[in-house]
Amino acid sequence: MIRRLIIMLAAAYLVLMSAGITPGMSKEMIIGVYGDIVEFLGGIRLTDDIFLSGERSSSRDGYSGEYVTNVKNKTGTETVFGGTSLYEKDLEVIAKIDGSGGAYIKLTAGWEETVLEPDEDGKIEYNFDCESGGNYIEVVYEDFTGEVRVRVEDRGQRSEDRFE
Repeated sequence: MIRRLIIMLAAAYLVLMSAGITPGMSKEMIIGVYGDIVEFLGGIRLTDDIFLSGERSSSRDGYSGEYVTNVKNKTGTETVFGGTSLYEKDLEVIAKIDGSGGAYIKLTAGWEETVLEPDEDGKIEYNFDCESGGNYIEVVYEDFTGEVRVRVEDRGQRSEDRFE
């Protein structure tokens, strides 16, 4: 039992050391390193650029940016923005969906999902208040042919440019 505890403590120490956490670091520095690890791991859920049907430009943290695609008879889901963070984020989701078949935006915050259907003009505008933890923005296609444009902005750095 004691041997197992020593092995677990040694393994935890090695993980922390390899992550850049060393004895003598301040609490703020340790939280910063831990936050970076959490954000990195949360980004793994995003669809990799080579598997996206369109083009994505995103911020460093992966939560905001722009995604544009033109697809034909596509069915499936692409996780285009989001991640895991220790801190809250206040985002605005702006989208334009133009085509036939079905396409919508799905927001995931922890275990809670919100579906955003486009209005009669194909537009979506929604304020996404992300709490700490995992928050993701996905495009869901159901035999969809057409164009999808998604912009996610930090509400503190908002642009007035909208999809027309």
